[in-house]
Amino acid sequence: MKRIENNKIMLIYNSILDEDLSLSIKDVPADWIITADRRYFQQADAVVFYLPSLELENDLEKQEGQIWIAWCLEPKKNHLWMSESSSFVSVPAVSEKTLYIVSDDRYLYAINRSDGAVNWKYLLKGNTGESSPVVCRDKVIVCTRSGIITILDAKNGELSWEYDTGEQITASPAVTKGRFYILTTRGTLFCFGE
Repeated sequence: MKRIENNKIMLIYNSILDEDLSLSIKDVPADWIITADRRYFQQADAVVFYLPSLELENDLEKQEGQIWIAWCLEPKKNHLWMSESSSFVSVPAVSEKTLYIVSDDRYLYAINRSDGAVNWKYLLKGNTGESSPVVCRDKVIVCTRSGIITILDAKNGELSWEYDTGEQITASPAVTKGRFYILTTRGTLFCFGE
């Protein structure tokens, strides 16, 4: 493919909820071209990946100077299950088919990546905070600012285990070799194993 002269290229790598990309001209700076044509991948200055519907056939190699953007969520108007007063407060955890994210309405949502539908939601105990959920095998580990550690079945949201640390948690869990670690705001490091 020939470089498009004097223009920057933004490649929309995959579809957004199976809809065509439609932007009005006023939304696109004059020196940018936005395309969904993957033949421009190596030349693109920026590549946008929409995580809920992303399916990679092969590993991609990031080009030097190229910016990669991972887009996880859309405006509330596209997801009617979200209330007008709630917003997401964590970075999502992503598995093959599901996106897990904490909302300030105290729910952990399991969202189908292909269509944006809610598979299940679980009301967390205490105040949510900045901690992001982690998916490990067939479980989701999530912590609340109030210090509650919750482990749920990733497929159906059923409670598997819960523990109250008695201390605030704002960090996300770390998982390695059959154990997971939680650091509280007081500096206490909890380690839990199989």
